[in-house]
Amino acid sequence: MAHGRYFEIVIDHPGLHTHRVIRGTDQWIVEAKAAAQRWAWDEQYRRNLTVEDRRLARENKREAMERTHEAQEEIAELKRILRSTLATDDRIDWERLKQKEPFAKRPPEPKPYLPTDRGPLPDDPPYRPLLRRSSAGAWSLN
Repeated sequence: MAHGRYFEIVIDHPGLHTHRVIRGTDQWIVEAKAAAQRWAWDEQYRRNLTVEDRRLARENKREAMERTHEAQEEIAELKRILRSTLATDDRIDWERLKQKEPFAKRPPEPKPYLPTDRGPLPDDPPYRPLLRRSSAGAWSLN
């Protein structure tokens, strides 16, 4: 066992959620191992992304096909509705619906308004301000 200096590099890959500590007595070998590990992780991450991209593409294509099919069904239903309504004359003859015979009874007489009391006036007792004279002789509102 050597009693020299040890070198240590801590590396991680956020995309793979992994880390590693690389130690050794030679700085160049430790750095080369770290570079090789980073490269291997990057390659693994690229493969994972490619697999994920392909899976997402398949999922997106499937969803697009489903939505396209649903939209085509909706369009077909709207075309059926349009065809059926164009084949039917559904205009409303307002003149035919009007009732032109006279009313059977006379309209009711309007009821007279009930008399009301006059509204409050500023001089009415509840609304009249109370003035009091202070001991100094000045008037004030109470």
